[in-house]
Amino acid sequence: MKLKVIRTTSKDSSITVSDQVFNKKNDQLLAQAVLVYLSNKRQGTSKTQTRSEVSRTTRKWYRQKGTGNARHGARDANLFVGGAVAHGPTGMENWKKTLTKKQKKQALIAGFSAQVKKIVINDEILDLSGKTKNATELLTKIIHNFEPDLTLAKTKILIVVDKKNDKLNQATSNLSNVRILLTNQLNALVVSQVDLIIMTSSAVSALEKKLES
Repeated sequence: MKLKVIRTTSKDSSITVSDQVFNKKNDQLLAQAVLVYLSNKRQGTSKTQTRSEVSRTTRKWYRQKGTGNARHGARDANLFVGGAVAHGPTGMENWKKTLTKKQKKQALIAGFSAQVKKIVINDEILDLSGKTKNATELLTKIIHNFEPDLTLAKTKILIVVDKKNDKLNQATSNLSNVRILLTNQLNALVVSQVDLIIMTSSAVSALEKKLES
């Protein structure tokens, strides 16, 4: 498996990467992992009022018989506007789901394999001065080389590095569609949600070492 290397100062090239990390699709596991991560992000705070919590009069609405209508008591029943909600959320729902360590690892591999055509290698991002202008210019050039029809403003970008880089973080802090993660912070969800993944060569090596072990 080869990944495209984009350099703004020279011609594009490619590097050979592990098939065990970037060419091992598993759509079923990837879908399961994405569902788990999204479910775990839910706050579960939605709540509706029961009949005991609705603040309405408990006086009988109209007399029991002789009106031709159904027999009703208080107006807090769920079939009346302003009444309670039947079988609504209680705010106590537990949306937590889990994956095993092996599943998380295999799902991340599946995520990279599914997005392999959107991955490019670039080491120039490590040399940014910390200015947003420089980051914007570099990312624009990378995007143009990757896909001329894309624009920076409409492209969700994930930058993967192997160690923290303060200048890189500072340079991209004002770009809301750009996210920087270390190799040990990745999961299948964040990899699947972006339009372009920019990795450094050292990050590729670190990721291969982590996922092949």
